[in-house]
Amino acid sequence: MRKPLLMLSLLGVLALPAQAQQPALFTGITRLACEALLCLSSGSHPAACAPALSYYFGLRKLFRTDVSTLTKRLNFLNLCPSANTDANMQSLTLAIAQGAGYCDAASLNRNTYETTIRVCPSRSGPMWWRYDDSDCTQETVQAIDPAMPRHCTAYYQHGYVAPGDLKPPRYVGKPGYDGRWVPVSNP
Repeated sequence: MRKPLLMLSLLGVLALPAQAQQPALFTGITRLACEALLCLSSGSHPAACAPALSYYFGLRKLFRTDVSTLTKRLNFLNLCPSANTDANMQSLTLAIAQGAGYCDAASLNRNTYETTIRVCPSRSGPMWWRYDDSDCTQETVQAIDPAMPRHCTAYYQHGYVAPGDLKPPRYVGKPGYDGRWVPVSNP
């Protein structure tokens, strides 16, 4: 009686390492969180990223008593076990939560400030030499901020992101007048 039990227990112990050698695959929300981390830290988003990115960008503050959108997205990304492996991974996770979806050209063009510009009449025509500075007026306008926010810089220049993989938008034009952010296209 003891011999079959001993054989069964040995068989069970020997079979254990064979099961432990197979890599564990994440499922459910954990898998989506890890996929979102991978997809948002690279410049390309293949079709396999669609479910994870849809879930990530679907996290929003819905009610007044809800936590912020940023907190919801950060908590989601932290569900991936590798998000907290070291300080660099934690900073990448925070940079993604603060930057992804907020640092593209369209989002940066919503960051405006109020400034005063000097507007002078056109100095063309037959009597252009008669115009002087007294003809100029001051106007208050909304201008697009030419400075990239710190969280966007942290997102685009993080050490765990391959250089050139994420392409930050570029500011073109004259600040206060016609300046704006434009996306940088891939060659």
